[in-house]
Amino acid sequence: MKIWLKRKLLTMNFNQLGQIKDGFVNLAKDQIGLLDGEIKAIAETRYRHCLSCTMRDNNSCSTNRSNEHIETGEVTFGCGCHLNAAVLSPTKKCPLGKW
Repeated sequence: MKIWLKRKLLTMNFNQLGQIKDGFVNLAKDQIGLLDGEIKAIAETRYRHCLSCTMRDNNSCSTNRSNEHIETGEVTFGCGCHLNAAVLSPTKKCPLGKW
């Protein structure tokens, strides 16, 4: 296993693992046409925010980029999530507070 992946897994809490699982399960459901319409609509709105985000690097929220949280003003780094899955996780929050 790659070192960066081991570090990432060690620092995750169970809530984050659940969000990742939910996102990828919903991504699979979307691919086969079984995704709930409400979740899909929310994900599409979220993804529109991601498209113009400075933390976006291809299809991930880069852990190497930072910006200010829109509500708290705190500087925060990207979460490292795969955006197509992250936007489909109902409990996932944008690190910048955009959704």
